[in-house]
This record gives sequence, structure tokens and C-alpha cells, in this order.
Amino acid sequence: MNKSTLNHPAMTYRADIDGLRAIAVLSVVLFHWNEWWMPGGFVGVDVFFVISGFLISKIIFSDIRNDRFSIANFYSRRIRRIFPALLVVMSAVIVAGYFVLLPDEFIQAGKHLAAGASFLSNVALWKESGYFDVAADLKPLLHLWSLAVEEQFYIFWPPLVVLGWRIGNGFFRVLLLAFVISMVCNLITVHHDLAAAYFLPFARVWELLIGAGLAYCHVTDRRVRFLSEKSQSIIGLALIILSVFFVDKTKSFPGLWALGPTMGAFFLISAGSKTWINRRLLSHPCLVFIGLISYPLYLWHWPLLSFVRICFSGKHIIYGEVVAVVLSVGLSWMTYRWIEIPLRRANVSVASKNGYLVGSMVAALVFGVLAFKGKIEPRLFSVGKEISDAKNDWKGPEVGFANGKLTVDGLRGTSNDSVLFLGDSHLAQYWPRIQFLYSGQNQPKLSVIYATNDGCPPMPETHWKERQISCDDYFAAALEIAVRKNIKRVVFGAYWEYYLKGFKDYEATMTRFESLILTLRKLGKEVVIVLSNPTGEEFSPNVMIPSRFSGKVSEGFLAVDRIQFENRVGPFMNRLREIAGRTNSGIIDPVASMCDDRRCPTTIDGKPIYKDTNHLRPFFAKDYALFMDQTVSDGDDL
Repeated sequence: MNKSTLNHPAMTYRADIDGLRAIAVLSVVLFHWNEWWMPGGFVGVDVFFVISGFLISKIIFSDIRNDRFSIANFYSRRIRRIFPALLVVMSAVIVAGYFVLLPDEFIQAGKHLAAGASFLSNVALWKESGYFDVAADLKPLLHLWSLAVEEQFYIFWPPLVVLGWRIGNGFFRVLLLAFVISMVCNLITVHHDLAAAYFLPFARVWELLIGAGLAYCHVTDRRVRFLSEKSQSIIGLALIILSVFFVDKTKSFPGLWALGPTMGAFFLISAGSKTWINRRLLSHPCLVFIGLISYPLYLWHWPLLSFVRICFSGKHIIYGEVVAVVLSVGLSWMTYRWIEIPLRRANVSVASKNGYLVGSMVAALVFGVLAFKGKIEPRLFSVGKEISDAKNDWKGPEVGFANGKLTVDGLRGTSNDSVLFLGDSHLAQYWPRIQFLYSGQNQPKLSVIYATNDGCPPMPETHWKERQISCDDYFAAALEIAVRKNIKRVVFGAYWEYYLKGFKDYEATMTRFESLILTLRKLGKEVVIVLSNPTGEEFSPNVMIPSRFSGKVSEGFLAVDRIQFENRVGPFMNRLREIAGRTNSGIIDPVASMCDDRRCPTTIDGKPIYKDTNHLRPFFAKDYALFMDQTVSDGDDL
């Protein structure tokens, strides 16, 4: 809430709520700046949901109770509150994007601009989520998902309140039922589709309803009685502090973890403005100032940080990020002072204001669609097209794992015996080469079964924490195939160093992996371990253009020091070689074939051979990954 709400009869200005807004937005900004400082800073969004549910619902409830509510007036106020700053920030992002984004990045920015203008950012991001999704840092409009969740809620909430209010005292039970349904959806979805639980409104509505329930209690004078106001403020602040420091991205969020920040916000608002924490801490002028500009600050900070990282090839450049954060505060104040306030005070009819704002938002939507469809070419189109093509270049097997069922892909040889490929995308990347071998007349005798799963290494209990359940289940299902009689050979491959580096259970993991291989060998299976191909930031196509401002291709983007890569991954590869030796298994080292004694190439005939920092492009795998031929050979040369 800010002081602009004073002109509404239902609202009495509370500086402490602006202070709570400040804590929420500062948590988000610090998390986006450096998540190590505040691992759970993203929960500031959940605090915003409760504040919004409280303030907006209190206005709705008060107006309905006093017989002055109008759905048209409600949406009119939302347009004047949300659109001005949003339009300014989106316009700035797409203009800046025109100058510094590569073609694929500009297309995605156009898509996100259209999604933001239509308040569907959360849906767009949910559909994009996946292993090869672009890193969050490279999406300047990523943060609009939370605004979309709010506005989707407010499309349906006012009409439902109008209908439900006729129930009288039973309305609170309806509100409670809606809360329970949304919470159940949250708890179920968070364990089956984390992206859906995070982005989609059905799993988030309960957070806004916490604020709405508190607003209903205020309007009907049913305050929280089981705790004193002092206790509520202490508990509320403690819950938020604990959440921002002890919740992190490895947790299944929102889930039950979201109760910390949301109930913290609930208790702080419920405590009122007279407790010491609310009166002296949350109402401090510095926090109140940040609270007043919290909406434009939320909008500005992320695009500025994102563009810094885009312009420096995904790196966190301290001085650039400091400038971005300071600039975001300055731009937020200017947006509040010179755009939001003047628009409210402008001597223009409400209809004219809304017409201009809606028309501008439609224009932004159209521009976004045109950019997304490639009708508008960014400044770096000609020099960046090769890079964009590389980043979107991928061809893997048609393998899937969902609801405990593993779907495999395969190729038929001339014998019933088969080779099972078991690993992550670093083994899947060689699919074009295997396909090529089976496309001619001299097909290998052995059949092929590909059971890879992106992001899941072929090692027991070693995976991304956020994919624990799916990776464990996938691996169990894949091993059921590995022990079949017709499986002659099992090929393991992965982005080994990614999973093993810093893994606290490293020794136990390697022991379990060796034990697994020994079990397969005792069953008469041949085993082959494919080591990592050269990987690292220096292999990414993005570094072909070291400066987005000059737009010139780097002449140094030709090859990378082999010793530098081997020093980084050597301990892991040597350990895998030891395991192969002790279990009498085959070993394939892509580095030996891809690099000379000193250098590893990043391009061939001017074309990047990587799609990102670690995955090979299909054309290179097909034509140059000859070392994979032995995985399907029927000889004993492994």
C-alpha cells in the first residue's frame, strides 16, 4: 500500500505496511543480485501476495459492505495502478534488447513482452521450463510471472466476492474452502510438476487468500484473538527472517515452505501499526521510502541485472551489478515521482487515462508478437544469426520418463542382442552419430536402446536435488532394462564433473557406481564408460561476441587450452578410468579425439561446434564423433 490509497474511504494509511513492502522487495533484489547473501530472498514475492490480497480485498469487502462497489471501477483502478510503470519498463527492455540481444534472445524477449502485456508471463515460463530452457539470467522479463499470477487472481476474485457475499456469514467458509483447495493443489503439484506449482495460479491463490482472509476479519471486526499484537509482530518478523535465510532453491517450493513468509506477513499485518516492531522498525522512513517505490523497483531491478549478465556472457560482474542495483533505485524513484504520481493528478478524465493506457498495452502486445515472429530484426541479427542457430541446435532420442514409466528410443540391428545407452544429455548428444551408423546398408549387428534422461546421471543417488524423485525412479526403471538377457552391452555417459564436483557423498557415490558395474559384469554384460567431452564457459557460442556493444566476432574464438580443461576435470575422469580398469570395462575419451596435444577446437569451418557450454551440436556429433562407433560394434576392441 502507498499513500495514494488515502483517497479511498476504506483505507487508512499504514506506514508499517510500506515497510513490509520494502522488506519484501529488498529480499528479492538481494537474492537476484547474489543468492548466496540471501538464499531464500525469492520468498519476498510470497510476502507481496499476502499484502496484495489484504489491501485489495479490504477495499472490495468495504465497498460491497457499504453498497458502493463497482467491478468496472475496480478494474479501472487496477489499470491506473499497474499499467504506467509496467509499460515504461517493458518499453525500456525491448528497446535495449534491440541493441544488445542476439536474434534468438530478441525473439524470446518479444515473446515475453507479449506475455507480459497480456498478463500470461507465468504460463509462458511454465511452458518453457525444461532441461534446455534458457538460464533465468538471460530473461529480462522473467519477473513478470508474479504480476501475472496476481492479475489472473483479480480477474475472477471480485465477481466471486460479489456473488459469495450474498451468503452472509457463510462467506468466510467459502473463502476457507477456496484456500484449502488451492493449498491441496499446491502440495500435490509441488511433488509432481515443480514448475507448475511455482508459476501457475491454482497453486498460488492460497497465498493471496491469506491476505484476503485477514482483510475479511478486519472489515467484519474479527481480529486474531489467540495471540497478542506484540507476539504476532515478533512471530511474523521471525518467520520472514528465517525464510529468507534458510529456505533455498533446493526446497520443494512453494509447498509447505511458503507458509513461513506468508504467515509471517499475515502476523505482521494483523499485529497492527502500534507494536514496537511495526511502529519503529517497519515504519522507519528509509523502509517507508523503499516501500513507496517497491512496485517500480521490483520491475526495474531484474531487467538491469539481466542485461549486465547478458552483455558479459552470463558472468556476474560485480561493478556492473552494483551499477544496475543503484540505477534501479534511481529509476524506480523517477518512475514513481514523474510517471505514477503525475498520472494520478493529471487533469484528464479517468476514461481518457484508461484508454491511453490500454491502447499502449495493446501496442506493446502487438510489438512483442512481431518480434517473436521474427518480423523485427535486432541490431545484431546478421552477426548473431550463426550463434543463435547454434544455441537452438539439438537432436536427441525420443525418450521420456513420466508417472514412473520410461519410454525408450531405439534402432534395429541384424541381431536380437542390444546395446543400452544409459545416461544424461551428454550421452543423448551422440544420438545423431548412432542414427547415421544405422542409416546405411552396412548396419551394425547389435540393436540399440536409448534410455537417457536429461539432467539425470547414470549413478545411484547422484543428481540435482530438485530432481531427486524423478531421477531415482528413472534410474530404477532403466536398470530393469539393463538386466534383461538381450542386453549385451551397457554404455554409461554423463556430464560427470557437473554432478561430482563438490558432491559431499563423492566417495560413497563412486563406490556404489563401481558396485553397480560389477553386478552387470557378473551378469555377463559388457560395460563401456564414455568420459566427458571438453566443457566450460569458453566453449559457449555466446563468447564469439565478447562485447554486445561492438557486435564484433572475437578472433580468439577458435580453440581452448586442453590442459586447462583436463586440470579441471582430471580427478573425476581418472577415477572413472580406475573403475573401468578394476571392473574390466571399456573406456572412451572424447577429448583424445576432439583435441590435439594443446588445443580443443570451438569451431569447424567457422561454425560453432557447441550449442552451449557443454553440449555438442548434432552436425558435429554425426560427422566427427567417430569414437562412438565402437559402442555398437560387435568386436572386442573396447
